[in-house]
Amino acid sequence: MLNTLKKWLLKRYLARYRIPRDMTREAFRRYADRTALITPRGGLSFAELGRRVYALARGLEDLGIEKGGRAFTLLPDGREQVEARLACFESGLILTSFHTAHPRSAVLGAARTAPPDALLVDPGIGADTARALALEHPGLTVLETGPGRNYEDLLDTAEAGPSQRPVHPRDPAALGFTSGTTGEPKALFTTHEVIVTSLKLTATNVSITPGQPDTFVLGIPLVGAGSGVVLPMLFSGSTLVIPEAYTAEAVLDAIRRHQATRTFVTPSLLIDFLDHPEADLGSLRNVIYGTAPMPAPKLEEAVRRWGPIFQQGYGMAEVLPPVSLLQMHDHGTRDRPAPREVLRSVGRVVPEVEVRIINPEGEDLPPGEVGEILIDSPTTFSGYWKSPELNRQVLRDGWYHTRDLGFLDQDGRLHVLGRRTDLIQRDGKTMYPLRVEEAAHDHPAVKEACLVTDPHGQVLTLAVSLRRVFREENRGKLIKDLSRHLREKLPAGHSPNRVAVLEELPRSYLVKVLHREIRESLPDADPQEKEKLDEHLYHLKD
Repeated sequence: MLNTLKKWLLKRYLARYRIPRDMTREAFRRYADRTALITPRGGLSFAELGRRVYALARGLEDLGIEKGGRAFTLLPDGREQVEARLACFESGLILTSFHTAHPRSAVLGAARTAPPDALLVDPGIGADTARALALEHPGLTVLETGPGRNYEDLLDTAEAGPSQRPVHPRDPAALGFTSGTTGEPKALFTTHEVIVTSLKLTATNVSITPGQPDTFVLGIPLVGAGSGVVLPMLFSGSTLVIPEAYTAEAVLDAIRRHQATRTFVTPSLLIDFLDHPEADLGSLRNVIYGTAPMPAPKLEEAVRRWGPIFQQGYGMAEVLPPVSLLQMHDHGTRDRPAPREVLRSVGRVVPEVEVRIINPEGEDLPPGEVGEILIDSPTTFSGYWKSPELNRQVLRDGWYHTRDLGFLDQDGRLHVLGRRTDLIQRDGKTMYPLRVEEAAHDHPAVKEACLVTDPHGQVLTLAVSLRRVFREENRGKLIKDLSRHLREKLPAGHSPNRVAVLEELPRSYLVKVLHREIRESLPDADPQEKEKLDEHLYHLKD
């Protein structure tokens, strides 16, 4: 009863926010003396962050950037990345962010699709890209960050007050570029209304309340899922800590030094924590993990080691989280973690969101049957820009067709098994790579696992990395033991043809395993030679 009343009061409180800047303006004023942001360069109070955000917004207006103008950012994670995001919310500009690993061709291609009016760039990582953009777009306003650069000059001279421009909830706030599974770049619009609705759903479902301060260490880059924590942290008057790097060592050090109470990590980074015997998460009361499937064996190990402080959210660029949540209490206890079937799920669908599972004919499927996941959420994006045919495919009758496959279990929990394109057809049977990878994760020597196929879909290779304590073990014996283990765990015919043992699996800038890079790095396997491979597995050298 008490929790229900708290949620009702919180919803009433949140109703005042129609756009993100409604909330940020209040936060800058209400929490003025609190520390808002800590980066390797130092900290900023809410008042200091507010002054810089207002000055940047008004400065861009003074430079002639109209409402609805597009602002590109090419910045490392730090204060400028946060300032640019909030300044665009403040002034009604449309933000497109690129991270340091984006190739120049990606930025130039995006600019040809949606020409920018302003570029905020760190010359240490994007000087060549800035020059190329300026040549292709002669009217481009370029602000360079760093001491003595015009970004800081602008903040020193512009009026540091709220923008006078009207911003409507349905105005576009962000234009993001994603290649998805097709490799073809797509631009998707998100409105101010959708962003503030995501904040409201997060606040009411993740125990974030105004005035309750946390110290939140970011474990995922801001140009990615990490951006989703900025508004909730400002809303609650909390401190956001951006570490030196998104590595286990740097994030764990930031957690220790700042006695963090929350963090947000990918499954890969959480697995790295497990591989550090000295990892101390004692100050944390909440660890949010997401952006990729979390292997149940590793999650079970984490609960046994650190207790039920974990929480998983499901969402995507097209439907901002939360769609579903596996809450902390769903993880069981340190002595008795929840059953694997629960830990494999992404939790129950949150209020105000609906999920359907359909077959190829569009018919709803009963619990337990696998089909495509459809979502109806107030946080659904506005569509792909200039892609009417694609929009007709994915946005139908109020439902977003995710192209993710999964099912709802008897208890209403959602299970995500991967993209339709990830399915492997072998000897008339359908295989889900996730299930093969999870079987490998149950072996004590395996740190991470990734199942890939050859171009013909005939030869399956399981790439694995090893836990630290097993790296000096005899590889041949490990392979034989892993072979036996997989035969016992997997249905007949589902074992891979070969295994590659690596020190670490390659990861992206966003701290996720790079399946494509693993596939491309492996020696070719002729399907005609399939029967000549060892009966179960064989070892590829690093």
